Amino acid sequence: MTEPVAADLLPHRTGRCLTAVRPIRITDVDPRGRLRLDAIARYLQDIANDDSMDAGFTDEAAMAWVVRRTVIVQLAPGHRRETVTAATWCGGLGRRWADRRTTLRGDRGQHIEASSIWVHVDPATGTPARFPEAFLELYAESAEGRKVSSKLVHPTAPDPTTGGITEHRWAIRRTDLDPWNHVNNAATWAIVEEHARPQLRATGFRAELEYRNALNGPDDATVTVQSSADANRLWINDAAGELVATALVSVTTP
Repeated sequence: MTEPVAADLLPHRTGRCLTAVRPIRITDVDPRGRLRLDAIARYLQDIANDDSMDAGFTDEAAMAWVVRRTVIVQLAPGHRRETVTAATWCGGLGRRWADRRTTLRGDRGQHIEASSIWVHVDPATGTPARFPEAFLELYAESAEGRKVSSKLVHPTAPDPTTGGITEHRWAIRRTDLDPWNHVNNAATWAIVEEHARPQLRATGFRAELEYRNALNGPDDATVTVQSSADANRLWINDAAGELVATALVSVTTP
């Protein structure tokens, strides 16, 4: 049996699992040819959407989900022109949220594991909503009874006693916005990509992104970064000064 790479990244064993194949294109990589975090996030979003559509959840109520927390663990980097096989399944269930697990494996050795907590919401009110019975019938088997939490774990501010704190302005572009005037999840990962480059040069890393609220356009955001030898923490505030997202990128060892 495949061993998990972390306690929160268990492998698929049973139940529904959708797979898809795609190439890593030139628009997905950095100057060194490494698959970027924002491109990985797009892959995760695309196969999640494909899975929902394939399962028949096409109406607005069934498709109303917001991401709460995502973990991306790179065990081996992907590169341009590599062909990637993505596999996705439900890794656990909460009261009104679910864990979408995804594995990305390339034909030249790439290996990335990801976990995203998505909250099911009422599209009219934006509040958490119960799962449709059809969802549980289809996805509960692969969850194998695992319960997941939507609790956020990142600190809400830097530790002033450790230093290494810098502040940056981030310009939000119209191309970053979705139909609800929110910065798309993949575009938010671009902020993390920009401000965690030392850690992303490593063969292995763990990247986490947590949302406290939506980041809206078009006004600029402020990014506070606290750097250490093997990790960078980020706090993303909107134009009004409200904390909307946090991130942590740390180097991992095999």
